[in-house]
Amino acid sequence: MKVLGVVKERTIVYQRYHEGLDLADSFPDGNWLLLAIVYDVSQVLLNLISSAAIDNNIVSVACMGKQGELLHDITDEEINIRDIFEDKGNLPPWDIMTTWHQDLDDALFYSTHCFLDNDPAIKTVFCLDTSGLSTEEAILDLINIQWPKLL
Repeated sequence: MKVLGVVKERTIVYQRYHEGLDLADSFPDGNWLLLAIVYDVSQVLLNLISSAAIDNNIVSVACMGKQGELLHDITDEEINIRDIFEDKGNLPPWDIMTTWHQDLDDALFYSTHCFLDNDPAIKTVFCLDTSGLSTEEAILDLINIQWPKLL
C-alpha cells in the first residue's frame, strides 16, 4: 500500500491486488471511498471485494475498468441482500453510493471531488488495482501534472 498524495483533503492510497492480499485487513475502516480498477478477475474476487468493502464501512464505491459495471452491480446486489436479510451481514448506518465510470480520469475526479459535504466525511480514497497496468503512474500524472493545469 502506497500513499500517492492528497486531493481536496482526501488521502489517495494505492494498492495493487495480488493473490494472498487480505482485503479486509488492507481496506480502511470507515470514512473511505473505494476506487476499484477491475480487469479480468473472477467473479469470486469481485464478490470478495464488494463484501470486504461493505464490511469495512465504506461510504462509496467507484468502479472502473473492463469489469467495472459488473462490480458496481455486484455491490448494489450485496447491499440489497444485506438490507433485506439481516443475517447476511451488516450495513453501515448511511446509504452506500455506487458508481461506474468509463475511464480513470473520470473515476478519480469523482472520487476526490464529489461528496465534499458528505456525512460521514470521506477521508481516504483507496485505489485497488487488479489491472496489472501502469495505473499508479497514471494516477500520479493526473493529480500532480494534469489537474493542476486545469484547476
